[in-house]
Amino acid sequence: MTEAARALPAPARALALLAAFAFLGATAVGAGEVRFWLKPVPVLVLAWATLRAAGGARPESAPGPRFAQLVAAGLGLSAIGDILLEFPTGFVRGLFAFLLAHLTYVAAFTADCRAPALRRAFPCLLYGAFAFGVLRARLGPLEVPVAIYAAVICAMLWRALARADRGTSGALAALGALSFAVSDSLLAWNRFVAPFALAPYAVIVTYWLGQAGIAAAAWHGAYSDSSSAAGGPARGTT
Repeated sequence: MTEAARALPAPARALALLAAFAFLGATAVGAGEVRFWLKPVPVLVLAWATLRAAGGARPESAPGPRFAQLVAAGLGLSAIGDILLEFPTGFVRGLFAFLLAHLTYVAAFTADCRAPALRRAFPCLLYGAFAFGVLRARLGPLEVPVAIYAAVICAMLWRALARADRGTSGALAALGALSFAVSDSLLAWNRFVAPFALAPYAVIVTYWLGQAGIAAAAWHGAYSDSSSAAGGPARGTT
């Protein structure tokens, strides 16, 4: 049985997909109240599955249950952010919830791999500096909150890339973090620079893919029966 099947049974997978497609449909027809109730459902399903994986983790697994527990906490905080962003005045509060989610992911990735990985930090730093440079003149009173958020998501991306060579779990987390960063970039571009028609769909789909990648990394780690180099204890990465 695959890690995904163990962590996300078919009924839960169907619920998440149904909620996601219904949310996209509600977005297309402007059904705001339906959007509100559906938006957090896919991520809440991922959080439940990740907690389930943590509870069923094998003792010899790596990174194991602690990694999955932290990822589940990050998913829960993200679901709170999903809800807050649906309120007209909820942007800053939603930003704060996602800030806490990213910090939780940083803790998860760092707990599993403490190697500095400075060469992988450099492109993340460039991305953050460039993105903030584009946005800065348009942020007004949000300049400081957005600067802090940008720094934290870059740290999250760096720590995910630091463990990217940790087998399937590492690759999934890295791809998930990259997709999450793309989603945030699209959201920022649409909100502060140049709104575009497909933004509501592009932002949420890349966001869901990012969260699914990070969750799947936790499932794979929790159910792994190997502590080999591919999925095992942290080792040096430059």
